[in-house]
Amino acid sequence: MKIISKKEKERILNKLKEDYGIGQINGTLLETGKGKIRLFTGNLAQEEVNRIIFNIRTEMIGIYLAKKDENETRISFDSLSLFRNEVSKSVIEISDEDAKIWGNGEEIGTDAQNKNNGFVIIRNNGNLLGCGKIKDGQIKNFVPKERRTNC
Repeated sequence: MKIISKKEKERILNKLKEDYGIGQINGTLLETGKGKIRLFTGNLAQEEVNRIIFNIRTEMIGIYLAKKDENETRISFDSLSLFRNEVSKSVIEISDEDAKIWGNGEEIGTDAQNKNNGFVIIRNNGNLLGCGKIKDGQIKNFVPKERRTNC
């Protein structure tokens, strides 16, 4: 686990704004293995966070915010509740029927107006249901298994 530099934090925040419409995020960004970004908003100074990371061998601190790779950033299921009022881009509204399919962890189809491949946020009746990735007319489901409804 490492604290993300100001320059890298700015790049990540710009990507979240560009992709999802999420504005300012206050707190310290941390990177854990395999590109996972966590957000810590506690009252500890950066030096104190560093001390925790290096001396206590903690696995997690803060909330899982996003996963990044070279070109894309996928917002996490857990952080959607933090930004439910800010998310304004890359949102696909789905029907109640598709919401049941999505809740079971399955892929759903998308219509012609959503041809672009990439990450999107799934919404039904104003509720954010998770993040998916459009590819070949289907939206791959990224809802964690433990959060699926299995109806």
